[in-house]
Amino acid sequence: MVVERTLKNIHIQDFYEFFKKHEVPRRSIRIQAGSTPVKYTKILEIIEQELVPNDGSFTNEDLDDFLFEQLYYNNNDHHYLYNLNDLFLTDELMDKDGIINHFSSNPSLKYNQSLSDWEDNTDTINLCTSRLEFNENNELEKIHLLLRIGVIAGENGRTNVFCGVVICVSANTVILKFRQGHIQEMNESQIIINKSIISSLSGEGKDGVQFRDLGLYITTLNENSVEAMIYKLFAELSKEAENKLNSELDDSVESKIEDFLEKGLNIVKSEENFEDYIEQIKAVVFQDISSRMTHTLFKKGWVFKFVFREGDHSRASSNAEKRSPVYSYKSFWQLKELIHSLGELQEAGFHWNLNEVESDSKFVDVRFESRSGTMLMHYYYKTRSGRKEKEEYVIQKITGNL
Repeated sequence: MVVERTLKNIHIQDFYEFFKKHEVPRRSIRIQAGSTPVKYTKILEIIEQELVPNDGSFTNEDLDDFLFEQLYYNNNDHHYLYNLNDLFLTDELMDKDGIINHFSSNPSLKYNQSLSDWEDNTDTINLCTSRLEFNENNELEKIHLLLRIGVIAGENGRTNVFCGVVICVSANTVILKFRQGHIQEMNESQIIINKSIISSLSGEGKDGVQFRDLGLYITTLNENSVEAMIYKLFAELSKEAENKLNSELDDSVESKIEDFLEKGLNIVKSEENFEDYIEQIKAVVFQDISSRMTHTLFKKGWVFKFVFREGDHSRASSNAEKRSPVYSYKSFWQLKELIHSLGELQEAGFHWNLNEVESDSKFVDVRFESRSGTMLMHYYYKTRSGRKEKEEYVIQKITGNL
């Protein structure tokens, strides 16, 4: 049965919405009295009272869907990317029925284990449930694992700490998903926690016994590959922005700049740096134009932050708080050609419009950062809703460029 340590991962408001959706009677009155920890006790009481077969407001399946969405998707904001080098799949297990049979016949893999009656034990790393995702051709696309990795004191009392694991079979990648605030309260560092989970997923040690039937072999990423991938995503969005800015200039602008250089500054067209001077002046014009452009003109989205390392020096444009386009920043126009020539970025923040239409509900804000052997993906709080679709969009972007 679900326990308070698990419920404390989920915002009170999300429980209100769940109870409202299922028309739980007198839901507000039954929750509102007392402090936040008391409210979680009340919520647990409501769950126990309403999970009455054939007579309750919601079913075990309803509660399981809600808990999985919250704990596996909405709850996690820091993701780490790794390589998948091996998996249990063999020729005789490549079909859908064989894969499902492999999971369902191995109790340790807890295939489709309901979170509404998951047995919470004291193992350091404990598999709660596994789910499979197939594509339209019945080929295995992803394996989803939810792990309970520890317990913290928590601001509302003892709280379970979870990790979501996405095994992207088609892309040969593994993603570990955490709630950063909870990880910061644990005794170990993020690096040690990640290593411990990877070791267990690979079947090592006492905690790894439950995962041995997966046959996983996970390795770190090449740093240059990560930085090249971040650059490609940066270049893709920046190209759209530059095309938009170019469209704002009439055909006579470049000839006017040439006249200014030749007649005003006595720089002859044959000089080696003449074209560079033109681009520098256009950059100033672009910077001015972009400061007056509305966000809705960037249909695919925009870059809101980047960090670029040149030798021993890091140079950056940071607009992470507002998360608005960087194209009105002088540093973007000063560095973009150098970034393009090297083809690498250490960090960047992206605002993507999922349907290429600016909308409050169909966008994702995410920051990528190259860290030794992995890539951090930080999802911003406002992108909690509809997270499954947003994560799939981001994974597709990553795997298409990694």
